[in-house]
Amino acid sequence: MAVVQIEDGGPGITQADIVRIFEPFFRGGQPSGEGCGLGLSIAKRAIDQASGVIEIENIQARNRRRNSFPRKTGQGANFAIAARCCQVSMSAHGFAPCLGLKR
Repeated sequence: MAVVQIEDGGPGITQADIVRIFEPFFRGGQPSGEGCGLGLSIAKRAIDQASGVIEIENIQARNRRRNSFPRKTGQGANFAIAARCCQVSMSAHGFAPCLGLKR
């Protein structure tokens, strides 16, 4: 099992948005910038197909201090992805059959 954690230094995500964050076309309660709300739903679908798990939590909810810069202590969000390990080889058609990813 491989685990990847991604943390950002933003303001965090409201609890109401965390509940819906993996829904297609959902952009949060206060959307700004570009995008149409598909990225996280596509990522979750691919991870689910690979029998993996993706979770999100606010860093401030964990009440934890980190020594990473330039983020202010106690802010941001943490995405954790866990999936089985396998040798990935992309086919000539651009997908990875060993992960169960299909066109």
